[in-house]
Amino acid sequence: MPMPDSSVLPFRILDGWPTTLPGCRVTLRETGILLGGLYFADEEWADLNLRAACCIRIDDHPATEEWSTRHPDGSEESTIITVPMTPVPVPEDALKTPRLFGEWVSDVHGSSGRLLVWDDTLAWWWAQDPALEAMLMCAPIGRFSPYSDELSWLPFGSETGRRSIENLYARYGIEVWPDTDSDTDE
Repeated sequence: MPMPDSSVLPFRILDGWPTTLPGCRVTLRETGILLGGLYFADEEWADLNLRAACCIRIDDHPATEEWSTRHPDGSEESTIITVPMTPVPVPEDALKTPRLFGEWVSDVHGSSGRLLVWDDTLAWWWAQDPALEAMLMCAPIGRFSPYSDELSWLPFGSETGRRSIENLYARYGIEVWPDTDSDTDE
């Protein structure tokens, strides 16, 4: 299975994940189970102020991906995509909402794997892995939320999944912040 050549990647990939940018902090967010399925509220997405971004799959993946959709009338529709092996600019329309972004990613990159997204200035990156229902965000302090999510599946997830997340916490120095919305005054 092919993986993009390191010469087309904007950041060094080590053990499947991008290296931290100088002067940046890495945080972890919970995501959906489909590639591009990001859990941002529309207001939060707007606050991210995305203007120009590129992305590429950074996992070993087949050159094409195929899936079928069964419609309520019983008919089936097949979709085949060729997964890009070079960075792809994200259209401006796809940067308007998380839903539009997710639909575009599915149409271009498929529904699984690991996706790397970055801005045109190379000031930040995201790396999403829907198998872990997680996304790493590397950005200058103050660019995105400083808080890392506590993954909802972690207490009952597989040993392999928990170990993968623990390795990411250790590798990037990620700390999960306590829930500030809970009522502790009794």
